Amino acid sequence: MLMKNKKKVLFFSVLGLLLAVSLCSYFFHFMGFRYSFKYRISGSDKMVFETRPVPSVEGTSMLTLYVEELLLGPSSQRARPFFSLGTRVLFCFERNGTMFLNLSEQAVMDFSPEVNLQDSYELLKMNVKANFPSIKKIELFIDGNPVFFDAKTE
Repeated sequence: MLMKNKKKVLFFSVLGLLLAVSLCSYFFHFMGFRYSFKYRISGSDKMVFETRPVPSVEGTSMLTLYVEELLLGPSSQRARPFFSLGTRVLFCFERNGTMFLNLSEQAVMDFSPEVNLQDSYELLKMNVKANFPSIKKIELFIDGNPVFFDAKTE
């Protein structure tokens, strides 16, 4: 009977140690958050939905990191990105529920008939507001020039 108790103690000790190591690993090596992304399928109004991790980077807001990941485009080959590839975030910040986003001039360099700047802005808004509920308005700039802004708070 004494041997049976020792086995139980050993089993639960090993189990507790594994749990402690797992929790420490999770909290100290946490690499980011999972966010959702919605893109349009090429030649259609249908949407494709993706979730993927956005790694955190010290000194950069999660909002900026999310927008940069969004600009990389979809992982699905059937879907199309919002803006032309190579578009960079020049600045992105939130103040009092308004996101201010300035994109590089590559954002307007795509001349394909499938890309519409207004649609790209609407998709950007939908994605950002779904993942960051504190954002109520979005002001978009391209190369420092104002392009779109929300006139009202939703």
